[in-house]
Amino acid sequence: MAAPEDWIGKRLYIGLEGGREAISGELIEVSDRGAVFAYTEDNDASLRNAFYPWRIVRFLDLDPSESESQQSPEAEGGTGMMERVS
Repeated sequence: MAAPEDWIGKRLYIGLEGGREAISGELIEVSDRGAVFAYTEDNDASLRNAFYPWRIVRFLDLDPSESESQQSPEAEGGTGMMERVS
């Protein structure tokens, strides 16, 4: 089973306690306190980083595009940035 550290630099979905939607983004850093994600918000091109403590994280799920290809989003013409998903 993969550990969060194995997914650093990959696109993930993160589900948060009390949230109705998953957030899609790139996992930047993991510690014993939580995880840092990079993402963009609804039609806003600016990159944002957010720290989520483990106590509010319900799940982390690897984006299917990451498992289909080992190429980075940048190599495929993407931005490598996260976005909110419904």
